[in-house]
Amino acid sequence: MVFKYDWKEIIELDPKGYVEFNNGKRAVHGPIKNISLDRHDNVLIQLEWAARAPLDEHGIPVSDEWKASPSENLIVFPNCSMSYVIETTLDKGRCVRFGKRNILYLEQVSGLDPAKVKGLNAT
Repeated sequence: MVFKYDWKEIIELDPKGYVEFNNGKRAVHGPIKNISLDRHDNVLIQLEWAARAPLDEHGIPVSDEWKASPSENLIVFPNCSMSYVIETTLDKGRCVRFGKRNILYLEQVSGLDPAKVKGLNAT
């Protein structure tokens, strides 16, 4: 497993999947709208919509408690500050694992249903 740091490689892959961001207290997920670098070399992951859920005692999101979280539609961190590795999953294709508990799927995957998110109007 080779860890990398420069997110330009990920941006060039033009991800079309979604992100699962887990800070140990809650999880946030949503489909990727865009990923880019700003003029300060920060990675910007813009989501089409974001939903959050608390974690159970094992660190797994409580699946029936996803709620819309528009304030979390943008994930920002300095480029080269968060290591990542590109892997292939059996059921969701290629993904990028980064930080301690975060994952970004490169291809569109099924199962991300905005209709299951409280407070989110599906478009």
